[in-house]
Amino acid sequence: MRFNDLQTPNALQNHSLREFTLRIGFWIPLLFILTGCSSGPSENDLLEALAETAPHGLVCSSRVVEITEIKSLKAGQKWKVKFESRDKPAEPWLLPVDVPAELKKNAPDQESFQTAVEQFQQLRFPEKNKIQKLHKELRAFRFPKVYREKYGVSDEVLWRGEGTLEKEGELFHLELTKVKSNEDLDFKQLTTKSKLPKQTAIADGSQNDPLLMYREQQRNFVDSVKSSWQKMEARLAAEKTNLETLVTHPVRLQGIFKNGTAKSINLNFEFEQNRDKHFLSAVAIDSGEIISRVVFSGSFLLPDVSERNSFASRNVHDGWVLTLKNEDFKLSELAKTFPRGMVIYYDQPTAKFRLANRNSAFYFIAERETQPENNSIQLLETRILKGAQFNGKEQINSMPDRLLQMTNMEFDPARNLFRVVIQEKDNPFLSAVFEGVRRTDPPHHLGIPIQLKQVSFSHLSPNGNKTRTNLFSKQSGTLLLVPTKAGWQGVIGDAKLTFQIEKDRLTLLSALERWKQALQPGTQWSGPLYWKNDPEEALRMRIADYRPDQNYVRLVLEKKSDSRQYVVYEGSLQKESGTIDGFGLVMHQRGQSSFVDKISDGVFFNQYIYSGGRVWNIDWDHKVFRLSPDGKQMYAYSLRGQRTILAKDEAVKPSHQLKTAEFQKLWRSALSTTILWKGVLTAPKTNSSVEILAKIRSYESTTNAVELVLEVKGNSKIKANYKGTLVTTENMINGYALNLKKMTGVNSTSHFFDTYNLGSRKVQFRLNETGTKMYGRLTDFQYDDPEFIELDASTGK
Repeated sequence: MRFNDLQTPNALQNHSLREFTLRIGFWIPLLFILTGCSSGPSENDLLEALAETAPHGLVCSSRVVEITEIKSLKAGQKWKVKFESRDKPAEPWLLPVDVPAELKKNAPDQESFQTAVEQFQQLRFPEKNKIQKLHKELRAFRFPKVYREKYGVSDEVLWRGEGTLEKEGELFHLELTKVKSNEDLDFKQLTTKSKLPKQTAIADGSQNDPLLMYREQQRNFVDSVKSSWQKMEARLAAEKTNLETLVTHPVRLQGIFKNGTAKSINLNFEFEQNRDKHFLSAVAIDSGEIISRVVFSGSFLLPDVSERNSFASRNVHDGWVLTLKNEDFKLSELAKTFPRGMVIYYDQPTAKFRLANRNSAFYFIAERETQPENNSIQLLETRILKGAQFNGKEQINSMPDRLLQMTNMEFDPARNLFRVVIQEKDNPFLSAVFEGVRRTDPPHHLGIPIQLKQVSFSHLSPNGNKTRTNLFSKQSGTLLLVPTKAGWQGVIGDAKLTFQIEKDRLTLLSALERWKQALQPGTQWSGPLYWKNDPEEALRMRIADYRPDQNYVRLVLEKKSDSRQYVVYEGSLQKESGTIDGFGLVMHQRGQSSFVDKISDGVFFNQYIYSGGRVWNIDWDHKVFRLSPDGKQMYAYSLRGQRTILAKDEAVKPSHQLKTAEFQKLWRSALSTTILWKGVLTAPKTNSSVEILAKIRSYESTTNAVELVLEVKGNSKIKANYKGTLVTTENMINGYALNLKKMTGVNSTSHFFDTYNLGSRKVQFRLNETGTKMYGRLTDFQYDDPEFIELDASTGK
């Protein structure tokens, strides 16, 4: 065995002369295992040859070789050798580190790290952003070529070799054919620190050890993720709890909101849980104008981190949010312009709620409701009660306010049908009926649940002028009403409405029942008749007949100051929903008025005759009536604008006296031959009059044929005979039902007695409701030269 201290074999390779310096520290018995010639090469010769052909070129402080087998080859100075070499490094020998494999060695740490990586991906923005730098640094970490010390200066490296040793002159050369390390090392990978390039590092446990540096970063990352995860869970729990209080307590949110260039408003949010617990209803209300509001459907949502579609919403807030979907963009101006994509979330650092989308955010403060239920719902229940009355006003910019009265005419809970009548306070002819269905479907019940459409209207001013109004016009839009503590706040078109509830509430029957009471046969209504700026005239109206099953109405109108002004009307109630509470009684005049009143058509007493005597078609000229909500007054107007306000005469009790059958009996009694009629004939054109007598000569009840004679009282020579019939149809029986033709006459200035147009000149008579008076008139001269007869019944010859 040969021990040789080889200081710098690599350095010697750079010199033409290799020098071996032997340091013999002690002697070890040398054992040769020789095969063949005993004068073969020695271990010194092998050492000399290994200086050039050793499997590694690393510095050894010493090398001890032992030839374990040697065999001479026939080719001269050649030997086949096997040997062992024990090398001691002069400086530590380094081996490259398989970094991925090295990092996997500590399985528990790697599992924790992998879990942290997965959790990091599920972290939400607020927590993730705080440790994003750590994650980036970890991902950006790049390992250099890492080496670790394999053998130190005190280690002995054992390896075995086989090869051919050849002597050439004085020098030996070794050709290695096989090298095997005791640890199966690849000697080519071994290096020393002095040979390392600059972009390398040594895993030596120092502060510059990249493996330790990376593992430290991993540990920091794992700890940070764990802490952030706990904080995230705590934040999400707090957010969810606070959001749920919006409907569980409930809570109202208040804050300042500004949309674009519009002015800032104080906005209130109210919430209500739907029957489907996954959804809720919400309303945003402008506290300065509570009719201005937006209704939303919403739900509590925690966006899924792994879903791509959730990125946009997570950009607004990555946590529990209350989504808001505008369900009616046409509800108000605020609803039209309210930003899309808004959500509400709880901001834990400020302990406030935020209304936000990607472009803006607003803070809101929570205030717990003092009432167990939504105040607006409670208010609404009291505001829609049937019979409730309100005073208010209509406001339109640049116009004087219009004072209003409103009455709830109907609320049917089964159908949620709601109907109101609104009129100008001092003008019942400026009125309208609005009807609609109260919305109870979420979320609209929180918005503007009362949205009414106009079903009828009248726009008749006392002076005939039609001022601008949104309530009482054909172009009326939807009437929107929301309850307030005082009453209602509403809007229709560009008009704003406010109403205050009255203490007294009417007890209302159904519309048909109210009309039934008002139209009881025999009842009498009286009141003034208005025509532009003319003086008022007293009017009397009697209900002749009303048959609800046939929807038939007949009435008579008479001027109290002039019984000659008397007409019969027939008509019916317009029972369409809502119309019946407006001017729902539509009547048509039957027969003619006795003489022209103001104009010949479009008024309550129409003559309907052209100057040539041709009668108009009168069906188009209808009059309309409506009842006051309390049923104590009746309003009516004509197409030309003539108006009357009638009140029931309580002293006149209902009766059947004017009904067809009863009045026929009255006529038959009046046409008795035993009755003498005394009265006066007047000629308004000449302002003259004369007393006359009338006698029924005959009456045939089966044919209703009548003969009558007229004569001047005190001058029996001036007389005229008439023949005709009693018209007993419904539309005529209460009017000028006795139609006669003049058969004989005398030379007279009176049209009733002259001989002009004998056999064709017509006169008509009507009977009053008691059968004690009879009124007569001409039919062909009524337009330009009228004459009238008024008779009282008496017995005698």
